[in-house]
Amino acid sequence: MSLIDLSVDAAVESFGKPEEIILVSRDGKETLNRYVREKGDNLGCQVICLNNDNLHKEYTYSIELAAARSKHPLKLIILPDSYVRFPTHAQQGVSRNLINGKSTMFYKNVGSNREEFSTKGAINIGTDGLWSKYHDKPGDTDPTEQYCGYWTGFFLFDPEFSLTEKLCRFTRSQKKIDREHQEATLFFDHFGIPLEVEEYIDLGEWSSLNRFIDELR
Repeated sequence: MSLIDLSVDAAVESFGKPEEIILVSRDGKETLNRYVREKGDNLGCQVICLNNDNLHKEYTYSIELAAARSKHPLKLIILPDSYVRFPTHAQQGVSRNLINGKSTMFYKNVGSNREEFSTKGAINIGTDGLWSKYHDKPGDTDPTEQYCGYWTGFFLFDPEFSLTEKLCRFTRSQKKIDREHQEATLFFDHFGIPLEVEEYIDLGEWSSLNRFIDELR
């Protein structure tokens, strides 16, 4: 079973069959495109394959490309090099947010493992259960004790595509934003109650990848 199978199957199990799958890849990935099309045929949904030029290395450009191509207002975004296990109540949590016209951000609580923030988008949650701080890859000038975890994915309610653009811009800018700043209204106000994932493994790191493979055996 491939990582694509795991990703798609986990999304289907938590949220139901998608109307379409958009795959963003590069030249020379025809085998991958065929595999995902077959996956879509088995699910009975449309598969759209897009080509991202080599100038855009950050995956957020691929997110923008895919979201702009999709006409559906609801979009599940999961990272291409990650394994995520959603909570059993994920669909109910997303539905509660959608009733209020809000999107959902998924996050992983880091506990005492602060070093994970070096490559992640750090977040904190206020006493009201909503987002209060966000900083992409906080450095030494921003103590990690201010944050409880990092984001791992999104379920966006984005009929006009504007939220996706703002999200990708923030995740590339390495900005620090919090609810007290006017800029925060461009970001926080779109999201409802965040949902903590049960497990998150960054498969872009060899140690994590080997551990993941061992768990599958």
